[in-house]
Amino acid sequence: AEGRASLLVSEIFDSSLLGEGVIPSLRDARRRLLAEGAAVVPAVATVWAVPVSCPALRRHGAGAERSEVVALHWAAAAARLPGGGGALLCTPKPMLRIDFRRRDVADRGAACEGAGAEQVEARMAAHADFHVDRDGQLDAVLAWFELDFVGDGAITYSMRPPEEVSQQPHYCDHWKQELFLLGSTAAGVVAGRCLRAGETLHLLAAHDECALH
Repeated sequence: AEGRASLLVSEIFDSSLLGEGVIPSLRDARRRLLAEGAAVVPAVATVWAVPVSCPALRRHGAGAERSEVVALHWAAAAARLPGGGGALLCTPKPMLRIDFRRRDVADRGAACEGAGAEQVEARMAAHADFHVDRDGQLDAVLAWFELDFVGDGAITYSMRPPEEVSQQPHYCDHWKQELFLLGSTAAGVVAGRCLRAGETLHLLAAHDECALH
């Protein structure tokens, strides 16, 4: 339509990806400002996750009934924690892919607003099986996002932390990783469970308009 924009460039993200309202903002932009087929930059976001073991976090979350989410720079924080820091138990995997170019991403977000957890999971959920690479106690799930600016994988920007805390970079990005500390009521996952190399751990991820779950 005449007077409407053919390109939208935004940075409406926080460390949780969705907390600053990128989905409702895109919905409003499509309604009022964008021409049909307008390019959206970044085009796609992928949420990655990996189970982690961390003795210090175990003590912090002891007895907690519900899961807690903490934003942090994993490599920097884990290196400073007493009791051996933290370790990734598996190879990270992509859990959720959110294509901001698709009109139905915003529409699904609106449909999930105010929905219960089971409804949200049914609409925007993804499952993944993680192969456990090393023995350790499951204390949390570490998550971060990767932005694909065009959608073809050629230009990306990732919040992925180093594999080992000793590889801590001198520079920490503005965005952080999100650490999902597992409480005793974490659905389908037992906090403090001792994992052995070779086991398989099944995880569920979901999102609504403004948060990952």
